[in-house]
Amino acid sequence: MSRDSVDLAAAAHPIFFGEFAGVFREITEAFRELGYRIRPANKTMAEYLKLSDGGDADLDIGRWTADYPDTDTFLYGVLHSGAGAFRKYIAAPELDQLADQGRIETDPRVRHSLYRQAEELIARDALILPLFHDQVYCFARPEVEGLTTIGQSNAVIPYEDLWIRR
Repeated sequence: MSRDSVDLAAAAHPIFFGEFAGVFREITEAFRELGYRIRPANKTMAEYLKLSDGGDADLDIGRWTADYPDTDTFLYGVLHSGAGAFRKYIAAPELDQLADQGRIETDPRVRHSLYRQAEELIARDALILPLFHDQVYCFARPEVEGLTTIGQSNAVIPYEDLWIRR
């Protein structure tokens, strides 16, 4: 690391102070080796949401989960400058145009091509760095009945429906 480092204020999702603190340490260490010192600009979820929504930090170390596994959910829901969760940190008119075209395109081949162009733009300009995808696992003994999950991401188990077969 150089003697001079650049301080970066980060809107940091509070989960990175608890459950994912190890991930946060690795992120800050990787940045430190490149000459950047990351300083969380918030402590609470309310502070994080205000910073993230306002774009009032140098970077956002956030968390986002798709409600439906579709490219539009990710492209429009995360990156679009008018509606995306991280819209204040990513301003790319070309990306917006691809997202808007992809939303209305009915030909699956053309839609796929538009989304591939968006992926290439995201990778080329390093607009976002996805680090991991949460996974939820559940194990049950053979006599447990009624085990299902609700939702396609961040699955919830309705425990009230579980029972033991005798």
